[in-house]
Amino acid sequence: MRIFPPFIDVKVDEGFANGNDIFGRKKIADQMTSLLGRVNEPIVLALDGPWGSGKTTFLRQWQAELKREGYPVVYFDAFANDFHDDAFLPIASEIIALANSRMEAAKGKLEKFRERTIDVGKFLLRSSARIAIKGVTLNTLDLPDFEAVAAEEADKVFDHYVGDLLASHANTQSKMQLFRSALSELPLLLAEEKSEQAEQKPLILIVDELDRCRPTFSLQLLERVKHFFSVPNVHFVLGTNLEQLANSIAVAYGPNVNGREYLQKFIQLTVNLQDVFDRQMQTTASVFLDRLCNAVALERQDREVLQACIGELRRISEVRNLSLRTIEQVFSHLVRTIVSTRPDTFRNAQLLTGLSVLKVLEPVLFSKAKSGGVVYSEVVGVFGLVESSSSELNKADSKFETLLSKQQLFESIWRFAVDPNCPQQVDRDFRSTFFRWNLPDREYIVPSMANELIDRFQAVQ
Repeated sequence: MRIFPPFIDVKVDEGFANGNDIFGRKKIADQMTSLLGRVNEPIVLALDGPWGSGKTTFLRQWQAELKREGYPVVYFDAFANDFHDDAFLPIASEIIALANSRMEAAKGKLEKFRERTIDVGKFLLRSSARIAIKGVTLNTLDLPDFEAVAAEEADKVFDHYVGDLLASHANTQSKMQLFRSALSELPLLLAEEKSEQAEQKPLILIVDELDRCRPTFSLQLLERVKHFFSVPNVHFVLGTNLEQLANSIAVAYGPNVNGREYLQKFIQLTVNLQDVFDRQMQTTASVFLDRLCNAVALERQDREVLQACIGELRRISEVRNLSLRTIEQVFSHLVRTIVSTRPDTFRNAQLLTGLSVLKVLEPVLFSKAKSGGVVYSEVVGVFGLVESSSSELNKADSKFETLLSKQQLFESIWRFAVDPNCPQQVDRDFRSTFFRWNLPDREYIVPSMANELIDRFQAVQ
């Protein structure tokens, strides 16, 4: 028996191949590649999605596809680098590392780019004594006396790499212009095909986890991209939650600043991760749940209960637009609960699912459920239930009718268990069924299941 779904490890070199494209997102990746591959002017594109929606996995898969097609591509984890005081330096280091990785392919040209980039790094380092030079010098420096070491070591690098080249340009170009000029040459320098007929592929820099950074670092990174890196044939793709990023702007500049409008200064295009498949109109949540369910091996009776729970969780996930991470957490609670109880235990799928959702999404309401204090009106929104009597909804709409049909049993059981104004017909329909399990009263059902089943085994956080 296996109760924990295996970690989905997407190999960087596999991309969307070998069954990795479980959400059918390769189509999105292909469209992004086609767009960025054909446009010369610099583009900043935001891949927008909430936390836990699979942005990082998608971007890593896309990175592998880009590499396979010969694109020079850099993946930059912004959150892992937001301890830097200046966002320019860690990005510049990644570009140098990319140049180093392909140095053998074009030693002379890439050495020229390296010389120019290190010179810019030297200039920026001297401008701020607080910036960590370890990243810019590619981990060659790690000494306490920053200013002395920066000057001494940077001069060595300068003398070794620049020489006469810098002397001929220093009086005519600023350091910023020099860097931009070097960067604009990089895509051609890194081209894997060296023939004159070879089509130039742009450099694509993927910046992930931007919404998780310190607000000041996130905004500074956007500003650095605009002012330093905006050159022809260099594109940026930002993996972020635009809503959260807009909130960061409010934190940095105050609530009177419109975050969405401010972001328009830096981001030209936005792509949302597709939620509905072309085939059979399956949702991402549905496909992910099938994947999780197939990854665990349960005995027949346990599997039947799990399948019933999955049906309820699928409806809630689609209505509430739950993230993949949240779905996986609820799923894990369900599996642990089902496996830890005997088949002859009262394991109602609607109550098990609802309580697991409460535990993940609304811990305060789950605590009330444990004490028997939660009421139906408090959980309606959490479970994504729609009122069948709502005048705002068209009863003739087929989607609405389908939604009502799916939620009918779930709604009735929860009304029976926690609604003090439970309709008499619902009470009659379920009383005999529930009390075959020797439950003393309907108010006892939810706290009993919450304490003795859902909360018995808890995952280590």
